[in-house]
Amino acid sequence: INESRDSLICVLKGKQKIEEFCSKYDISMGKKSSDIKIPKMIWNAPIESVSAFIQMAFDAEGDVNIKKVEHGYDNVVINFSTCSKQFAYGIQALLLKFGIDSHVYTFDKEKQNHNTMYRVSIINGMAMKYAELIGFSISRKQAVLTSANVNIENGLTYPKIFSNHLKNTIPNGSKW
Repeated sequence: INESRDSLICVLKGKQKIEEFCSKYDISMGKKSSDIKIPKMIWNAPIESVSAFIQMAFDAEGDVNIKKVEHGYDNVVINFSTCSKQFAYGIQALLLKFGIDSHVYTFDKEKQNHNTMYRVSIINGMAMKYAELIGFSISRKQAVLTSANVNIENGLTYPKIFSNHLKNTIPNGSKW
């Protein structure tokens, strides 16, 4: 591990080294995707690291949808999907560190023999705030997002409720 640079760079060889690293940084290993959570180190990390973590998650499992509206502003939705309830509400809580409001939708897929899915959605003005403060590292997704003609003031449509799910997601002792 080289911690002398601005970012942490490491090369891990062997199962034991990987297990030690994951244990040290509270990173889940071998868990089902429905059991993952935000690592404790992210909650108290510098804001740049939190941004990079969110960006990585949305790069991997996020999408951008734009509905072009004739003679008006576009409707933009950024979605992030996971089958971990705790991870979805954790992402929502981390977004609030940037003043980005979002909503978590639940899709019950048990009848289809699948895990319940959770979708974190960011819309319109808040989507543009996401583009500005966090963005995508995948140029294709970022280009779609920044091409939208959005009314910046049309983003505060979610109720300002700090739900129990969200409260229970943030570990005790974490900076907020």
